[in-house]
Amino acid sequence: PLEIIPGVSGKLPGYEHVRTRRPQWYACACCPPNVVRLLTSLGRYAWGEAEGVIYSHLFVGGTADLEQATVQVVSEYPWNGKVQYTVRRKIGQSACNAQSEAQYGSADAQSETKYGSVDALSGVMSGSADAQNAPLKIGIHIPSHITDGKVCVGSKVFSIAELQKNGYLYIDCTDEVTEISLKFELPVRMMRADPRVRSCAGKVALMRGPLVYCLEEADNGPDLHEIIVPESTEFHTVTAAAEPLTGMTLLRFDALRETAAGENSLPYSEGNRNMAPEADKPTNPEENWNASLYTEQKPSCTPVTLTAIPYFAWANRTEGAMRVWLRTQ
Repeated sequence: PLEIIPGVSGKLPGYEHVRTRRPQWYACACCPPNVVRLLTSLGRYAWGEAEGVIYSHLFVGGTADLEQATVQVVSEYPWNGKVQYTVRRKIGQSACNAQSEAQYGSADAQSETKYGSVDALSGVMSGSADAQNAPLKIGIHIPSHITDGKVCVGSKVFSIAELQKNGYLYIDCTDEVTEISLKFELPVRMMRADPRVRSCAGKVALMRGPLVYCLEEADNGPDLHEIIVPESTEFHTVTAAAEPLTGMTLLRFDALRETAAGENSLPYSEGNRNMAPEADKPTNPEENWNASLYTEQKPSCTPVTLTAIPYFAWANRTEGAMRVWLRTQ
């Protein structure tokens, strides 16, 4: 779900399916075998190989033992924009053998794909028997949100734009060992939905790198629908120190909270709403809506400092409100 409303989610008709906390187990537990299937096939998502080219499709840390080279990746992504590649060519080894070609077909047929054949990962290569003399490139996929950055190849420095083609960064691996370092910024982006999505009209979702962020009641108090994120908001990153979010990058930013509460309907007047920060509470409720459902008065706004967490990590602390799409102005 993209929003949790206490008292509504999981209770009212039409919202019974929206869980407000993570269940310990499912009656139909399809997740465990799917996780196993994903992990065992991860190499085919992350790597591809064609004649004279190795493709890195994902910034996944680890070591890939491929037909033409062994590639070690040290990645700080998605928390930081730093990725390092070490490409070690396999010297004195045929790039193809009769057994693999008979089993998988010719390299010409396998290398027709634009981004490299996944099947080629099994060893479908052809060319010179002397792999040391054969040209070799590595193509590193650059996600669309990365618009600029630096690439260090040995002692040489390039911009990502200089080497990028069709979404991939192509680098010659002429030496026995080629060291490649990527550095790029991961700014917070305000994402908007198509105007035809009525529930998201006038709202933004926060993203940093590939991660979507959300607000939780545990950090920001209840009634998250009152939050307004100005277009000029500046975002800051902090590293979570407390479990269960330890090590994750959180977002801190200033925003506004509408305080349209009347004298008899303070938004933090009962239950766990008392946990809200003092700065978030209306200081003079008589100046607001005076408990009226409708009025010509504009609601007042109070400055607040908020914390957003990665969406995948929500519902791991106390039960409460959660929201992805935030109002903006």
